[in-house]
Amino acid sequence: MHDQYQSSVCVWMKMLLLVVVALLIPVVHCWISSDNWTYHGELLGAESWPGICQNGVNQSPISLPRKTAPFVKFGNITFHYYHTAMENITIQNNGRTIQINMDPWRAEVNPYLTGGGLTGEYVIHTIHIHWGIGLNDGSEHYISTTAYSGEIQFFHYNRRFRSWEEALGKQDGIVALSVLISATNDNNENKELRKFINSLPYIEEPGTYFTVKNIFPLDIFLPKPPLRDQFYRYSGSLPFPPCTQQVSWTIMKKGLEVAVKQLKKMNKVVGDDLNPMAGNYRPIQRLNSRIVYENLWNENLALTRIEQLKSEGLEFENVESAQALLFLILLKYLY
Repeated sequence: MHDQYQSSVCVWMKMLLLVVVALLIPVVHCWISSDNWTYHGELLGAESWPGICQNGVNQSPISLPRKTAPFVKFGNITFHYYHTAMENITIQNNGRTIQINMDPWRAEVNPYLTGGGLTGEYVIHTIHIHWGIGLNDGSEHYISTTAYSGEIQFFHYNRRFRSWEEALGKQDGIVALSVLISATNDNNENKELRKFINSLPYIEEPGTYFTVKNIFPLDIFLPKPPLRDQFYRYSGSLPFPPCTQQVSWTIMKKGLEVAVKQLKKMNKVVGDDLNPMAGNYRPIQRLNSRIVYENLWNENLALTRIEQLKSEGLEFENVESAQALLFLILLKYLY
C-alpha cells in the first residue's frame, strides 16, 4: 500500500513538472520577443536586438557630418499647432524612456508637420526623451564625434494612413524629428521647461504616468523659429525594436539648451531594471551607402562652406568628402 502511494505521488509530481514546463515555454518566448528589450545587458541590450535591428542597412541613429553634408534646398518646415497647448498631455515612464502623448482639444488642431521637403502632412504620434549619465553623453545621434546631453525625438505618421501602425514601413509613412539637448550652466535655466521638469517626480517609477491639462505647447522642446530652418535629413529607422526602416529623419542642427540642474532632476527617473534610466540610447549605426543632406537655408551658405574648406587646405579624408565639395560647388552655380 505504501509503495502504491509513493508510485502515485511520483506520477503526479511528473505530471505537475510537465505542466510547469509547458507553461514556462510561452513565457520565455514572450520575454525574448520584440516587446521585451533594454538598452543595456547581454540578453536584451541593444547589441542583442533581433531581426532587422541586426542586419538592416539603413539603421538609426548615426553620426552626422559637421562640414561635408551636401546641401539641398528643402525649404522651411512648418510646425502646425506646435504652439498650441493641448487639452491633455500625458507624461509617462515606459521603463525605457520618458514618453509624452498628447490629446488635442479637437482632431483638427492635432500638431502636424508640412514643408521642408516632406511629402504630405505628418501628424504627431508620440515623443521620446533620451539623456545621459554625464553631460557628454545621452543623445542617440552625434554630430561628427560629438555626443550631446540628450535628445528629444518627435515621431509622426503621414495623414494619408489611418494610423501609426499602418504607416510603419511604408514609403513616406513615418517622419522622425529630433532636437539635441545642450547642457548649460544653472544661471541659464530654461524657464519654458519648468512645468515639464516639475512633473518628473510623479513618474520616477517605471509604469507610472502623469496627466496634466492645458500645461504647455510642444514647441517648448524646439529651437526658436529662426533656427528651425537649419537641419539635416537622412533615411533611417526606428531607433528601437522592431527597428523598422523607411523612416525619414530630420535632425535640428541647433539644439535645445537645458540647465545642468534641470538635467539632474531627470536622473531620478528609474527604468524597468530599477536602475536610473539615464543612458537610454542606442549605439551609433553604420551609415553604409546612405547620404546625409543639409538644408540650404541661406543662399550664401554653400560659398561660406567652400571657403571654410579652402582655408583648411582642401585636405579630404576620403572620396565622400571630396564629392561633397563638388556637390556644394554645383549647387552654388545652380542656385
